[in-house]
Amino acid sequence: MKKTAIDIAYEYIEKMIIKGKWKVGDKITPEVRLAEELGVSRVSVRSAIEKLVALNVLTKKRGGGSFVNKVDEGTCLNNLIPFMAIGESSYREMLEYRSYMDVLAVELFIKNASKENKENLKLIFEKMSVSHGGEEFFLLDMEFHQEIARGSQNKMLSKVNQIIFNVLKYNYTEQYHKLSPKERIEEHKKILDSILEKDIEMAKLSTKLHILRTLKDLDRPK
Repeated sequence: MKKTAIDIAYEYIEKMIIKGKWKVGDKITPEVRLAEELGVSRVSVRSAIEKLVALNVLTKKRGGGSFVNKVDEGTCLNNLIPFMAIGESSYREMLEYRSYMDVLAVELFIKNASKENKENLKLIFEKMSVSHGGEEFFLLDMEFHQEIARGSQNKMLSKVNQIIFNVLKYNYTEQYHKLSPKERIEEHKKILDSILEKDIEMAKLSTKLHILRTLKDLDRPK
């Protein structure tokens, strides 16, 4: 697909920041000069800058130009949220993602988790075991998997999972409740037991089957 003038300007600015040509706090090249250098209109450059301002990559000061903000793994990832409108199809897509990423997270948890992470996971499961279902159980379920992501000590994995769970937290759907809490508790116990026994392969298998079963539930007749 042919790039637009805005795409050209956006990618150039992005490249300069990633390569470290423009560092945190630096003022980027003025709009007029960028337009001349890139062979695009000033309006296109301004639109590209506005996009990067919206992503919190740049800060625009009135009459003073645009400056580079500190960018970490959360800066741009947080902006995935508006694109994750929850419907049955996007709920499925999140589960498909989790069928791979949760498996990786549980492996890394066994390898890297602190004693505190493990104690937190056990405490969350204990609360799940006495929960009566509904939204409370749903939130504990999300927290169980999020603690595994945190304990993986992989910042990128943890951040993306946090975004997904935050979206789900405010949009949990009726599809979630097609399986009883008792069955869900049994699945989570298998995952927890495998983690505590440091059985990586069983933990990965139990996690995979847990997510695939949830995907299968979506196909049940309503």
